[in-house]
Amino acid sequence: MTSKPRKTFPNLRNGEKQALNELKKNKNITIKPADKGGAVVVLNTSDYIAECTKQLSNITHYQPLSANPSINIIKSSQRHSNRVLGTGKSPQKSLKHSLHSILHQEDFTSSLKYTKKGTLEDLL
Repeated sequence: MTSKPRKTFPNLRNGEKQALNELKKNKNITIKPADKGGAVVVLNTSDYIAECTKQLSNITHYQPLSANPSINIIKSSQRHSNRVLGTGKSPQKSLKHSLHSILHQEDFTSSLKYTKKGTLEDLL
């Protein structure tokens, strides 16, 4: 027995959707999730780049790499998966897809701090 998919309803009004799309198109601002609470942070893009550069320059937490290790990680994972899963094509394809999606995510996510200063409606 199959169940019907639930009907979904938008949580934004048309004007809010339009405003969000306009903000996304603006290259002068960067919209990212905050570090806690599901909040969203809107930053001047140049400030965002400066903060990312500052964080990445901290050699206590980040170590510069001479080369991208992604290819070696993929090859090693494939060798190990072949040993564990055998030669069946389906699990390997699934693993390959998973590795591809993991490795093509953003390489760096800054930890943006969020301080509540007002609602979006207050800013508009």
